[in-house]
Amino acid sequence: MRRSALVAAVAALAVSSACSSAGPGASSPSASSPPSQVSSSPTASVSFARLASGAALPSVCTPGRPDRSDTVTFVSAGHAWALSPDGSHLTCLFDVEDPGPFIWGPLGDRALVGSFEVKGLPGALTLPPTDLRSGPTSWGRPTGKSIALVSADGTELEKAHLDGNPVEDITPLRNARYLSVTYHPSGMAIAFTVERGGGQSIWISSNEGTKPRRLVFSTEGTKFGALGFSPDGVTLYYAAVHASGTSVLHDLSLEDPTAVGALWSAPSSQQILDIRPGLADGALAWTSGTSCDNSVVTAQDVNGKKLSVPGGSRPTRALGWLDAERILVATGGCSGPIDLSAVDVSSGTATPLVFGVVAAGVRTPAPTPPPPLPATDANVGSGNA
Repeated sequence: MRRSALVAAVAALAVSSACSSAGPGASSPSASSPPSQVSSSPTASVSFARLASGAALPSVCTPGRPDRSDTVTFVSAGHAWALSPDGSHLTCLFDVEDPGPFIWGPLGDRALVGSFEVKGLPGALTLPPTDLRSGPTSWGRPTGKSIALVSADGTELEKAHLDGNPVEDITPLRNARYLSVTYHPSGMAIAFTVERGGGQSIWISSNEGTKPRRLVFSTEGTKFGALGFSPDGVTLYYAAVHASGTSVLHDLSLEDPTAVGALWSAPSSQQILDIRPGLADGALAWTSGTSCDNSVVTAQDVNGKKLSVPGGSRPTRALGWLDAERILVATGGCSGPIDLSAVDVSSGTATPLVFGVVAAGVRTPAPTPPPPLPATDANVGSGNA
């Protein structure tokens, strides 16, 4: 394996199995290409942020406009920063007291932070702090003029607009508990998970919550987790914990929702916590574990080659794709500072970037033009979930 210029020692690639039974009714993940392993964190976190070069962050924030390719973002000492994936170009973006979710919109010019505030680069739409409380959220596509959200009590889907209009109720199904929501990359639809009548299911509707159609359901007690769409908008990725207790990463084609594939199975007692689709079809990263205190990243390149990214004695989690080949990996637990590395999914090369930050994310613009929304039949989704 190649060594990063910033790493004193990076663990050699090691083969480990990432496949197990996919559960009833689903095709089994291939056991022919087990993931390699690469260490993403060569050193422990520190109590103050510093760059991998050893330099401390500037003590004064002079807000600027980052290069489009500066897709690493993080928060330290009350400021948000952007950094190039090779660590060579640093820009202070804006002050932020509470980073909250720190999730960037599809243009890479605005971020959702604490108090449901949206902060952005010069000229970007923003939103002042509010008292809005929410569950899971998803940025509107393709331009990020609104944010879909699960209400705090889980009974509604809503849409918060950045143009000053009031929060809009777009609830597709009444008498249900909403568990997650994600925008389709076309911007024309949303996918969401609900629990009602003692079971869980995954649906898709228009971006206004109309014409809900069921995609995936279970008669065996399957629980559904993270959702994500492929860049071409054809494939829905979702995590499912089957009645057997096995957590499986599935893929479903909107063009043929009667067939469900299985890409990967989590080790015993672990779950798939998050899914991060890549910028090219087939590229994917996900985080598994029981929580962010013991999680591990696995990633797949466009050819289906899988790579495991452990952090030694510390957990790792995928924050998103920096470009077509590299993911941003955070090393550290649920609380306390985290360290950031850029990991090349194909080669396994890890480039340490910054240590000891309090929050991080990617501001990678979504691919353009947005894909169309595939036609899909209503209520013919697979029951083999």
